[in-house]
Amino acid sequence: MFHYQTNLILLLFILLGVGCVGAPPHEDYALASIAIESAKNAGASKFATGYWNKCLTTYKQAQDDFEERHYGEAKAFFIKARVFAEKAENSARLKRLRSGEVF
Repeated sequence: MFHYQTNLILLLFILLGVGCVGAPPHEDYALASIAIESAKNAGASKFATGYWNKCLTTYKQAQDDFEERHYGEAKAFFIKARVFAEKAENSARLKRLRSGEVF
């Protein structure tokens, strides 16, 4: 009887642990990818290298966390990557505009 209860309790803890993983942040993943692509098209790698490098580094960390099923951390890093990408895009567009370079 005791062995059965121990297995039942162990199973309960496993199920509770799996339930805490949460849903994969697919929307944040997609939004970060789109923002990075927009920044790339705006010339962020040339005109906003600081933000560009931060967005790529943060995005890579988000992808690693996503693959390891650390969805909470992945979501936070995808959001940060999107913000850095948006800043990179805006900065690149502004610098291109000031330099007279046409988009």
